[in-house]
Amino acid sequence: MADDRYTRNDAERSLKRLGDFMGKQVGDCWEKKGDRNVSKMGCWVLDCNAIYGGCIVEEIMNESGGVNHPLTESRIPPREFCQTMDMIARAIEIDRKNKQIPEEYVRMGNFLVDEHLVNTFVKWKKGKGLMK
Repeated sequence: MADDRYTRNDAERSLKRLGDFMGKQVGDCWEKKGDRNVSKMGCWVLDCNAIYGGCIVEEIMNESGGVNHPLTESRIPPREFCQTMDMIARAIEIDRKNKQIPEEYVRMGNFLVDEHLVNTFVKWKKGKGLMK
């Protein structure tokens, strides 16, 4: 309903849904290593503050907790934040449905690689004595 009030809790749930959909860790971004706390790189955190204009997603970039803003550069009020997270999830879902990845491609890290090309390269390196 248009009159419903959205809060930080709604924004957190919305971001968690998007994170689950994308395979990203959301929240719980610090862990104890020895005698110090270390952040988990790649983890997402919601920074939501009404005084500063709303919510923004922060992604942990290093063990010291440095962040960037992977989705937006400015804060968004909670209602619009939830709508934006849902829109991003729908756009990704549409993109995934539209992409028909050929079977001969394999995933290496974040890259899709032609398996035949990889095998040819490996054979060439082995033939040159560059690889065991």
